[in-house]
Amino acid sequence: MKLEKKHFIAGAIGLVTVTGAVLYWQYKKLMDYCISFKNFKLRKITLNDADLDIFLNFKNKSAMKINITSQDYVAYINDKKIATFSNKNLVVIEPKTTSVLPLNVKFQPIKLVNSLKGLSTDFVLAPEKVVLKVKCDIKVKLLMFNISIPYEYVTTVKDLIADNQQNKSTTQKEVC
Repeated sequence: MKLEKKHFIAGAIGLVTVTGAVLYWQYKKLMDYCISFKNFKLRKITLNDADLDIFLNFKNKSAMKINITSQDYVAYINDKKIATFSNKNLVVIEPKTTSVLPLNVKFQPIKLVNSLKGLSTDFVLAPEKVVLKVKCDIKVKLLMFNISIPYEYVTTVKDLIADNQQNKSTTQKEVC
């Protein structure tokens, strides 16, 4: 049998189809990520300045190496925006591992306290009513593509004090 042009075209179409299917499968595994709180380190705290490092676990279930190019976060307490912070440093996530995402947070505690005046009794008397929500947008460079990974973490002050890692988000329910 002589190879003709149509055989090469059919082979190329098959190769593109199989490659696309494999990439799509890896993308679906990548989007099955899991983020959880690991710990934090307080660097400095005064009434006018607070500086702390937060460390998050990022579980990569795909077989692809991920380069996180930026992380943007917005924190809310009882749906009131209290802080925004970001990390523009490159973080490399190896395939099929859980890696640590470092994040430096700087804020002014006096401004935070002033914005949360009405919640002070709830913090002490009803910590289960104080809901902390963090929405993040992680920018990832994967092969030649830039992908945005949204994530939402919701918990209560009571759960944070009890070191309960359950995410009460309505969008991401998986427990890491």
